[in-house]
Amino acid sequence: EVVEIAKFNSQINTITVSDDTVWVGSWIRGAARIEGQAIDIYNEGNSGIGDFWITSVAVENESSIWLGTYFTGLSHFDGEKWAVYTTENSGLPSNSVRALARGRDGVLWVGTHKGLATLSPHGIWETIQIGEILSEESHVLAIFVDSSDQVWVSTTSFGLFRYDGSMWHQHDFKETILSDDNIFSIAEGQDQVLWFATSGGLARLSDGKYNVYPFFSPVSSVAIGDNGRVWAATQGEGLAYFDDGNWTRLTTENSSLADNYINSINVDGEDRLWIGTHTNGIQTLSNASCSR
Repeated sequence: EVVEIAKFNSQINTITVSDDTVWVGSWIRGAARIEGQAIDIYNEGNSGIGDFWITSVAVENESSIWLGTYFTGLSHFDGEKWAVYTTENSGLPSNSVRALARGRDGVLWVGTHKGLATLSPHGIWETIQIGEILSEESHVLAIFVDSSDQVWVSTTSFGLFRYDGSMWHQHDFKETILSDDNIFSIAEGQDQVLWFATSGGLARLSDGKYNVYPFFSPVSSVAIGDNGRVWAATQGEGLAYFDDGNWTRLTTENSSLADNYINSINVDGEDRLWIGTHTNGIQTLSNASCSR
């Protein structure tokens, strides 16, 4: 059974899981912190968030959180007070932040509508450029730090990049896999296999080789459960999961799913799938309970 957790009367953009806490970013309605049965909402009435169009979340520790916003850069909450970082008081290349990720070294990676930047644990900003490629013309869509601490960055203009700690490598995603290389989400399984959610479907990268799983609708998010089950969220086809070489679809017609348009998914420590829908708030689903 799919269980409804909360309605925001707004689309859910991002879901981030950190230990027992789930952070949710929504469109217009701000952010939410969910722990057990408690839900704390951070909005215009009770917080210092720069704006309430939340695109991305990065957790520093249980009391420190970074929120990427669509119009007003980064908002940081240290457990007591809020701070807002924009192009005027930081090294952000744009106030429109699309993606966030933290490396094992504590570096915050920030993807914006005009390129990529990093913020060190010591507060030092750096704009990342790769020649003429990853520049202010690059709209960053997603950032992912894998188990080897390599940083993967997807862009609308120049495709997919990987940073191995010393050098950048460009992956020619469009010509080798799908007709479109817009990658919205990246996830890694316990087997170190990477999965990419794209506008043309889902792609799997293992030992340098790609497998492609086309979808009729864009795949907006991908997540992997503890049991190795791969979940794909789509814009119009609901959810799909991959088990033993087979795909199973869950929609509003054959399950308790509230919306076939899903923007973000993630899996928590209890192997529950968190589902952020386009118009019907947040739901959860046990991996052992998939249909009505």
